[in-house]
Amino acid sequence: MDKRQSEQIMAKAQQDKEHVQAGEEPCSELHPQQCTSCAKQLCLRQQVINLALGKAEDMLCLSCLGRDNEQDPESVLSGIRAYVLSRACFKKEWNKYTDVSFCPEPDTCFPDTCFAACDEE
Repeated sequence: MDKRQSEQIMAKAQQDKEHVQAGEEPCSELHPQQCTSCAKQLCLRQQVINLALGKAEDMLCLSCLGRDNEQDPESVLSGIRAYVLSRACFKKEWNKYTDVSFCPEPDTCFPDTCFAACDEE
């Protein structure tokens, strides 16, 4: 994870803390989205990754997130996954995809990384 991603995560954590202190739910309900850069449909987990990175408005697919952060798409996924699973609001949405059969694009995405065993932690 690079410095920019770390800063985005810290900013999002601060926003979540402020929402909780105000008695609000820190994560909003997710609905179908498209990548604002390439128009590719985003799965629920890609939307969660965007929220974890503080990108609530202009959500990007893993490929575009990778390009913007000078990483390959699978590194973006693996780099943010532990943080997502450590936050209850993100984990709740993430775990709505209970197994790899929920992956809408298993041939072009990274289901082995996305659905690794620690999802149940």
